[in-house]
Amino acid sequence: MQVKTVLSVVGARPNFMKVAPLYRALAAYSGRIAQRVVHTGQHYDRTMSKVFFEDLQLPQPDFDLGVGSDPMRSTPPRSWLSSKRSSVLTKRM
Repeated sequence: MQVKTVLSVVGARPNFMKVAPLYRALAAYSGRIAQRVVHTGQHYDRTMSKVFFEDLQLPQPDFDLGVGSDPMRSTPPRSWLSSKRSSVLTKRM
């Protein structure tokens, strides 16, 4: 049987709240489902994200896109986001 991979993307608090119970439920199928967590890196304060991972008992992310939320920084160019997406999707899981 082929193992399926579920890729969960988290960034803001509501994402963490939705992914946590799903992650725990899918853990029961670890032989059939591999789970990967992608963090957008949206929060300017890294400790805030760390608290979400710890409090909701989520593993450290497999990928961190490092987008950030610095209001002084402009929106990342599409080419940059596309390359980040490609690196996540093509990395051997």
